Amino acid sequence: MIEEARKLYNTGDFTQAAKLYETLAEQNDPEALTTLGYMYQQGQGVAQDQQQAFALYLQAGEAGYAIAQYNLGVIYAHGTGVPVNDREAFAWYLKAANQKVIEAAFQVAMMYDSGNGTPQDKSQALAWYEQAARMGHAEAMNSLGVMYQNGDGTETDWHEAVMWYELAAQRGNIKAMYNLGYMYDRGMGVPPDQDAALEWCRKAAFGGHEKAREIISRLQQEGKIVF
Repeated sequence: MIEEARKLYNTGDFTQAAKLYETLAEQNDPEALTTLGYMYQQGQGVAQDQQQAFALYLQAGEAGYAIAQYNLGVIYAHGTGVPVNDREAFAWYLKAANQKVIEAAFQVAMMYDSGNGTPQDKSQALAWYEQAARMGHAEAMNSLGVMYQNGDGTETDWHEAVMWYELAAQRGNIKAMYNLGYMYDRGMGVPPDQDAALEWCRKAAFGGHEKAREIISRLQQEGKIVF
């Protein structure tokens, strides 16, 4: 039945999908509970109901379903249908992160980094950024690079910073493109290379990064031709 429910949902027949998911949810199927929760959250095939969405996510999350746990983190972080509660958000993100939900790992890292919802712990932030980065999260790669560049939660290591910036930049992260250009411009972790600095800053500037434009402007004044 779950396969038929998925098929109906994926083809946009939300009303019939909701009926099947309701039946499965009554049997405590965690995937059905979570998908039905999302449908209530979005008003897909059912009347939008944030409290019902929360209740369904909670049932699935308490049963250990990782996506529901992540969704509960989002709900508590943003106050969707419940009051904002950063401690609850952190707790649910952490449960999901421990089950390898990549975005949950990144959220846990940011919360340790800022001390939001949990005591600030830079070494834990570093560890969770790395976990998310190794699962392919480009923003986590950039954040990891920043920590290595600044010696935040770890010893300063510009070579390591450049490696993470490059991985993030190759995945299209605008901030990492600027950071990589900056490192080439200053010769931090790599030999100074204005051509490489220009290349990466141009890519970042094209994505709207203002500081990248500042480096380009300076390179222009030093005689670089920028088209």
